[in-house]
Amino acid sequence: NIAMTEAANPTLQQFGETLATDHTAEQQELEKIACLVRHQLPGKAGQHHEDLKQSLLVNKEHFDSLYIQAQHEHFIAIKAALEQELVQGMQQDIKNYAGALLKEVNEYIRMADSFAGRY
Repeated sequence: NIAMTEAANPTLQQFGETLATDHTAEQQELEKIACLVRHQLPGKAGQHHEDLKQSLLVNKEHFDSLYIQAQHEHFIAIKAALEQELVQGMQQDIKNYAGALLKEVNEYIRMADSFAGRY
């Protein structure tokens, strides 16, 4: 996670490390589920992630505030997708994964909100 090396605030660096660690574990779990339901996951992060990374690196003096704002928006979008999966999903394994991940995403939102008040 880019915040581990670029954030000025050490607490935000730790937040970035937590996200990177959690994301790795979540991705591994999702890959197991995808295999079980015979679904191929997309390869790597999309162009949006690359564009965001470049924007953050160009605006280093505002990195912390831009990063936490972008993460907050990202978490809100993920939350909506997970909630939709819980309501409309057909595969119970995926719904279980979405439910577990939703708890983590809500915690990320809470953490991002606490950072947002500092910038």
